[in-house]
Amino acid sequence: MNDVYIKPVPVALGGDVMKPTHIQRPAPTRAEIAVWEAANDRLPDDYIAFMMAHDGGTIFPQKFMHNTDDPTEFLEIGPETGVDILFTWDAFVEANGYLPLGWRLDHVIIGYDYSSSAIVLSRRPQDFGAVRYWWRNLDGWDGDDGPLPVGDVAPSFRSFIFEALFDDGSDSATRWSIPRDLATAAKVSF
Repeated sequence: MNDVYIKPVPVALGGDVMKPTHIQRPAPTRAEIAVWEAANDRLPDDYIAFMMAHDGGTIFPQKFMHNTDDPTEFLEIGPETGVDILFTWDAFVEANGYLPLGWRLDHVIIGYDYSSSAIVLSRRPQDFGAVRYWWRNLDGWDGDDGPLPVGDVAPSFRSFIFEALFDDGSDSATRWSIPRDLATAAKVSF
């Protein structure tokens, strides 16, 4: 199990409206999350525990292998990317309120990678709670098949955080200054 560190989502994000800001507030309670689940669907226990402990944030290490195939060979998708932000609870609620219904039935979006591609949790019975990756592309929503291409990252949120993330020393962690930021970051625990 890897040591993973977290710090709050920055308040100022350079005008990038696709990435939500962090509003200083207490982490969501189980009752608050239950209200969302009652109106939508249940969430994986490990993701709930993470939100109640940390309310999203930026994490280190950030890189992960996304196993996404490029069906057109046009996008030149590399084999790895990195977590830019994991949504706060408020951002999670907002982002999952405007996704197409067909997408919401199968997934919830929990954050973005470096290029604003979506990191999602599966709500499908066959892989409930698995972390998947949607490389945003021109195809977008493709009928009944869903957004393409989508890659499998980890079988659960816990395994995503503690097993799938890595640092290759290339210093491409956009929201971290290593090692300085690690001195003030919290260790992820849930």
